[in-house]
Amino acid sequence: MKLRIIGKNNNPWIKSLAEHLPKETEARTIVLIGAWRQYMLSLIMKFFLFDVIWIGDAVKNKALAKVAGFFAKKIIVPNQAIEASYLRAGISSEKLRLIYPPMEIVDEGKNFSGQIIIGGDASLSIENGIGTILRAASSSQEILQNIRIIIGGAVHDKGRIEWMSKELNLKDAVQCVPSDKHTWMQSAHIYILPIKEGQLVPISILGAMASKCAVIASDVLANHEFIEQNKNGVLVEPNNSEMLSQAIIYLARRPEWIVELGQNNYNFAKEKFSKDSFQKQISAIL
Repeated sequence: MKLRIIGKNNNPWIKSLAEHLPKETEARTIVLIGAWRQYMLSLIMKFFLFDVIWIGDAVKNKALAKVAGFFAKKIIVPNQAIEASYLRAGISSEKLRLIYPPMEIVDEGKNFSGQIIIGGDASLSIENGIGTILRAASSSQEILQNIRIIIGGAVHDKGRIEWMSKELNLKDAVQCVPSDKHTWMQSAHIYILPIKEGQLVPISILGAMASKCAVIASDVLANHEFIEQNKNGVLVEPNNSEMLSQAIIYLARRPEWIVELGQNNYNFAKEKFSKDSFQKQISAIL
């Protein structure tokens, strides 16, 4: 039978999950996206003998989520932060399924050739991450002198990024790569994620891990879901460009460690968010 999906969401994690769902299912199944649709339609769809599946975003109304969630067969959540919000709302863990959006797994070695390439997600904006990356890269360049920075994804502040790069003497080292895919960082050696506490983790971290990038991330709870200190990345103090610069220099001088961290990320990605893993987990629900 045709799988019916009702609703959309701009959260890239949820959007990616919905895009990769199969078009058909054996049972009469309906997938609801968006809180008000889930709260208002779950009972109705259950009455018409549909299996009701939610793709869940962070819970804002705990009472409504708990009541309406009773009628959902399963609630798919794309990361632990969203999963935690459902648990705090009193929804049983038996109903929740953590399924990461699938990524293309790239089993290729990194070519250093005397240059270190850094990747950063443009969705973080100048104020919430990109500025920190550029300042750290500028400080690192004084010592390394072989840095290239790729700012990719949803590039909205290209003019400001170019202006700041010029002010920091990075103009020729920075490249903006607008893309709606999660593969723009495949040529990078290091992916940098300097988010603050409470800030949404960009989905590009999955693509970076799947591309064997080493990761430098701020030491906040949301990043702990993906990064273990010195195993697949380096955690530094949030909003501290000096510590970030030191981490870049340290990794750049040890390319063999970049390879080791990247390989551990690749192993994690292959297990947790390969397309095969996604299909097996979804097939068990639909």
